Amino acid sequence: MEEQLAALKRLQRIDEELADLLSRKGHLPQRVAAATRDAQEQEDRLRETQSQLLHQRREIDRQELELRSREEHIARLRTQLSQVKTNREYQAMLTEIQSLEADISRLEEAVLEAMGETDGLSAELGRLGGLAEAARREVTAVEQVVAQEGQVLEGQIAEVQRRRGEVTALLTAEHRAIYERLRAGLPGRVVVSVEAGDCQGCHMPLTPQTLSELLVNKALLTCHRCGRILYLAENWEAPETLEE
Repeated sequence: MEEQLAALKRLQRIDEELADLLSRKGHLPQRVAAATRDAQEQEDRLRETQSQLLHQRREIDRQELELRSREEHIARLRTQLSQVKTNREYQAMLTEIQSLEADISRLEEAVLEAMGETDGLSAELGRLGGLAEAARREVTAVEQVVAQEGQVLEGQIAEVQRRRGEVTALLTAEHRAIYERLRAGLPGRVVVSVEAGDCQGCHMPLTPQTLSELLVNKALLTCHRCGRILYLAENWEAPETLEE
């Protein structure tokens, strides 16, 4: 039975190693996904700024078109000033010209302000373009590293699985079935030590009969509460009542 317990403990250590390797391999795509999300966020900010810049430039074009339209209108009105026949018509045209000139002044200020914003957006666009390019390069770099790490992990997993096959071959069919059933149904370790008379899986006390049978070590014993496979800790000392 000692050989069977030793094999079961080895198998458990191998399975813990295998679980760690599989977990590490399973997390590799998350690193690529995180880098991809960062790159996408940079691309989104870049596109948003591009859209803002395009909108601003179109607004400047619209305002400049309005400016030219008002300037042309003023030019026509000034030409017509010399042709009016009454003072009332003359004053009305002057008032209209003054209103158009006020509009032009406001439009010129708006155009200057928009141009300043455009300059700021252009600078921001350049900065974001650099960040987006760096993010794209980071995605490529992460993909390469993850691919390399994945190959290494696959090799390590294959080696551990080979060792697992060797160890499981040492177990009887019954013991292997018990272990695999417990491993599939219980969290944590399924081969646990007994310390101070307690199962170290569920931390509940074992019966004196179970402890006595463990001392004899002639059969594979499991905890009557949690079902885990039991073995005596190396430093465990049997109570005198059991030894007698």
